[in-house]
Amino acid sequence: MNELFYGKDLTEKAELFQKELDAIQEKHIEYFKERPTDRPQDHDLLHNHYMVYTANGTVMFNFTPGSDLADNIKAACIEAFKRVYPGATQNA
Repeated sequence: MNELFYGKDLTEKAELFQKELDAIQEKHIEYFKERPTDRPQDHDLLHNHYMVYTANGTVMFNFTPGSDLADNIKAACIEAFKRVYPGATQNA
């Protein structure tokens, strides 16, 4: 369905970016397990801390307001975004 809305290139990039984010979370899983959450899952997850917007072929990545992720995890997410979407917008 995403391919219908965003095209093949953006859909493939979105899937790649999600894999990159999954790898970052897995690398830091103990960090996330130590963090309490008010959401239904047992512990905090990376996806609770970011938003990806796609509009008219433009992709933007931001951390949610008040995200208190460790700087090294934020930096890893930003680097992954830059690798997958060179030239796209990222606001920390």
